[in-house]
Amino acid sequence: TVQHPHPRVVGGPQHPRGAAPARGERGTESPAPPAGGRPRDSVTIAAASAISRVTGLLRILVAASVLGATVFGDLFVAVNVLPLTLYDVFAGSAITSVLVPPLARLLNRGDRQAAHRFVANSLGLICGAMAMVAIGAVLARPLLAGALTAGVDTTLADDATTVGSLLLLLILPQLVLYAAIGVFVSVQHAHHRFLVPSAAPIVENLGLIATIAVAWWRFGGGIEVDRAPTALILTLAIGSGLSVSAHAFIQFLGARAATGSIRIGVDIRDAEIRRLAGPARASFGWSTIIAVRQFALVVAAAFAGAGGVQAFEIAVLAYFVPMALIGRPIASAALPRLATTRGTTAGLHRYLDALRVAAWTAVPAGLALAALSGAFASVIARGEFDRPESVTLLTYGLAGLGVGAAADALFEVARQATMALERNRTSETPVGDGATTSTGIGRSNWLRAAVAAVGIPAVVLLLDGPVVLLALGLVVSVGDLLALAIVHRALRSMAEWPTDTGTSHWPRILIATTVGLGLPVGAATAIGVDWTPLTVIGLVMAVAIAYSAAAVATTGRGTALRNLLGRVQGGDGRRTEVPA
Repeated sequence: TVQHPHPRVVGGPQHPRGAAPARGERGTESPAPPAGGRPRDSVTIAAASAISRVTGLLRILVAASVLGATVFGDLFVAVNVLPLTLYDVFAGSAITSVLVPPLARLLNRGDRQAAHRFVANSLGLICGAMAMVAIGAVLARPLLAGALTAGVDTTLADDATTVGSLLLLLILPQLVLYAAIGVFVSVQHAHHRFLVPSAAPIVENLGLIATIAVAWWRFGGGIEVDRAPTALILTLAIGSGLSVSAHAFIQFLGARAATGSIRIGVDIRDAEIRRLAGPARASFGWSTIIAVRQFALVVAAAFAGAGGVQAFEIAVLAYFVPMALIGRPIASAALPRLATTRGTTAGLHRYLDALRVAAWTAVPAGLALAALSGAFASVIARGEFDRPESVTLLTYGLAGLGVGAAADALFEVARQATMALERNRTSETPVGDGATTSTGIGRSNWLRAAVAAVGIPAVVLLLDGPVVLLALGLVVSVGDLLALAIVHRALRSMAEWPTDTGTSHWPRILIATTVGLGLPVGAATAIGVDWTPLTVIGLVMAVAIAYSAAAVATTGRGTALRNLLGRVQGGDGRRTEVPA
């Protein structure tokens, strides 16, 4: 799944996925509240995440509309994502999952002095390590710049490499700020504070939007890399750095409010710090896979032509919407009850119910993203990006990632169920063929890596033009579908699989989706609608109405759906209602 590119929320959902969002999202969203957390926490996370994604979308759309479908625009977007990618490789997605449990244990014991010492040493050591990584990356910037410009037309390649090298020099130091943000977010999560970690990235997004607006006012838009003045490069890079700094400062204030004070230390002899080595190594593997995959996708997107990187980043933002607004909130709501089942059949019942609820909304959302990709692209492309070739790039990117968007949302439910059930399994719980859920997640990560390792080079070698983005999206989607299948299968090994699996929901979902999309889209195509924001909104509403009607009709006037929602909300795990 794609991971960090857009919404910029560091320290968030720690899970392996396929592609990777642009700067900020990948593994950068707030994780589900701990077992036993209040439902209000899930609502807070979902609402803040939604606002972050809206501002993240505005950020990339403003960048595209001002910078245009140019190599310079692609370079800025790609380089702006790189610090977070490197952060994810060396620490990012692991920080919250590794730091929160020991810090929470110290707080639960009431040992605040040890907790303060643990936070101080974590902050000093992690930021110090990331500073070393940043220095190494700066020294290696000719290689990085060469990779980012590998798909650039030869007439612009030299200028692109020079500009890319300068952008890397100015933006890579942000890596240290992301390390600090990760620690500050962990401190707040350990204190069960989720609002500031989820909402602070909004400030960064708005800061970058303001930076791009200043650049447009001062230099104009659509400037190609061979004509980009140094002052423009400095304006964008410095504004980006100030935006990340503002984000870090807000997270610092949130962490200080939670813990009372924040200090920096470097004592590697601290017992709690030394215990982190094992969990850190375990998390390092899959976070590296995700981040490397994201970087490879960014490099490959450049082969689609000028504007390809920006178009793919916009598509990735859309790709994450079902996971952020459907998969994660549903998983977060179900997690507290799942955590009390200790791997029993009742727990698997609850997982299956949560998966079905997510599927009823994520499947049509993902397929609608693919089916309506042309309409969405027509209204998204604005300003300097409003060209036929740019619309085509966006259309292909959205179409390729549609199926993956649905699969990723369902994977999030399976992933969180896996972690909750595995964490609470007892030694008496039967384990089928001996496979554990943790190995299921591990296998899914390696499978994604294998699909990407074969698919991405094949796309670059065999294809060119806008179809590259379609193929890259399909590579991500195939990896996500296979990853979901593996984790779902691993869950079956935890205990006796429920005999009532409710499989009849799945054909009903497909029928309702086919009707809900087919009738409105077919009518719009037959009429030859001219896509404007108003007509697209009207089409989306028509799809929602048609799908809702079909869903009600295929579930006994909605009886099966009401039963399903009642079980998820009530959490009793029993099946005494109308068969579904």
